[in-house]
This record gives sequence, C-alpha cells and structure tokens, in this order.
Amino acid sequence: NLNYYYQLWPEQAEPQIWKCLQKAFYENVIRENRALLSTTTEKWVAVESGCYFMSSVTQNLVVQQYLELCGKSVIIAPAHVISNLQQASPSLNLVSPSNIRSLLRLFPDLVREIDLVPLIEYCISDKIEDMKGIKLIPLSNNTRGVFGSNVFYICKPVEYELLSICEKVNGELVD
Repeated sequence: NLNYYYQLWPEQAEPQIWKCLQKAFYENVIRENRALLSTTTEKWVAVESGCYFMSSVTQNLVVQQYLELCGKSVIIAPAHVISNLQQASPSLNLVSPSNIRSLLRLFPDLVREIDLVPLIEYCISDKIEDMKGIKLIPLSNNTRGVFGSNVFYICKPVEYELLSICEKVNGELVD
C-alpha cells in the first residue's frame, strides 16, 4: 500500500535540526534521482521522469489515463511529499491544466471520444483562452474541431436536422 510507503517520508519538522535533516533527505532524493512508484505503470521510475498528482486533490482518472497514453508515469503522493520534492527541485513536473494543454497540442489523437468532455473541463479550469489551437471539440460528423479556428453551432436534434441540409454548415455542428 502506497500510504504506508509515504508515511515513512518526513513531514513538517518543528525543531530546526529536524528541518535540516528533512531538507537534506529530499535534496538527496532529487540529487540521487531515487526511484518512486508510478501509480499508472506500477513500476519504479526516476524522480525527474514522473508526473506528480497530489493525493489530497480529487484525482482525475481521465487525466491520468491520458498521461499514460502519452507515455508518462503518474506518481500520486501526499501533498507534503510533493511540496518538499518541489522545494528541492523547482523543475518537478506537476500535473496541471497547462501541462495537459501542451500535451494535447502534441498528441491530440490519443484522446478517446469518451474522454473529450472531461479533458475539456480539466483544461479550462484555469484559463479558457489557452485552449486556442487544441483539437478537442467533438463535432457531429465524428471529427474534432480546433478551439479558436471556426464558429461552431450547438443545437438541438431538430435544429441539427435542419442545419445539416446546408452543406456549408454540415460538419461544424457540436455533438
């Protein structure tokens, strides 16, 4: 069980001497690139090659699965572990909407149809304007539209039938 594993990692140290030891522990983990257990692959991975989710945050399974499809190793750890690792290495790869948007620009075709809406919700949770150029809008003709490239029509089934008669509009209806 990973909870037992992370209980062994130092937390908030009160006396100054323990703070120094705690800091040294995390710096050594980073310097030596010690392995951590990836929750997606269930294998040990180097600290610098993982993507970190805080276990106190509600997990987004769709985001984790997409990262796995992109070949990333997701490490879910308690906030204190990630916070201390990030202090020791500010370049630690934390999972964020911004990181996911970057991957979506590189690997848009890895997104499964069922995951489109949850990924859109996650990606717009901090900045909707950064979605421009991402091919993630589900269209009625089973293709995907790109944010910021066209005007898309959201309509009811009756309206869809009427609009689909027009060739110009066909294919640009959001499903």
